[in-house]
Amino acid sequence: MANKMKEKNNQKEIISPFGLIWQLALVIFIVELLIMVILWKVPTLSKCVVPLLDAAMLIVLVIPAFYYLVYRPLTQEIIERRRTEKELFNAKTKLEATFQCAGGGIRAINTDYKIIDQNKEMDALCGVKEAEAVGKKCSEIFQGPYCGTDKCTFRQILAGAKRVDAEGKRVTKGGKPYRLISSLHHLKTKKEKLLVSLRVS
Repeated sequence: MANKMKEKNNQKEIISPFGLIWQLALVIFIVELLIMVILWKVPTLSKCVVPLLDAAMLIVLVIPAFYYLVYRPLTQEIIERRRTEKELFNAKTKLEATFQCAGGGIRAINTDYKIIDQNKEMDALCGVKEAEAVGKKCSEIFQGPYCGTDKCTFRQILAGAKRVDAEGKRVTKGGKPYRLISSLHHLKTKKEKLLVSLRVS
């Protein structure tokens, strides 16, 4: 609730470029009008002094307005952006640490059956590094007897199942067979990732 209120307040503080130009133009107009009135009231000055005095007074009076209307909001926005970037970086670091230290092989696969990401445990499990596995189909790296059939656990997830637990035999890329227990979960994201957690028993 507090974050939503803060976000609304930040949105109210944001000034559009048109609004900023309008405010600056209005400030310059008022300041210049004030200067002309002052110069009109003072005794007659030489033609050389008037423009110099006009320019000097304009700079002195416009700088504070420029500071409060442009510089201050801009620096606050930069500070807020840096704070947000730092929070996102820390969150990503924590998520990566959890992903890598989950205690089992974890792999993210999209709806095209292509590998998006996998942790180090999965690297050791299937004998293929993440850099080599990403972009390839799961059947190329982790082929099983039900790949391409309706019994494929990924197809069951795509058919609507929120979670599928399965056991079976697999063979690593190096030809080493082993018994596998897998648990698949469907995560709804913009890229429709399928998260599969695998472990050897």
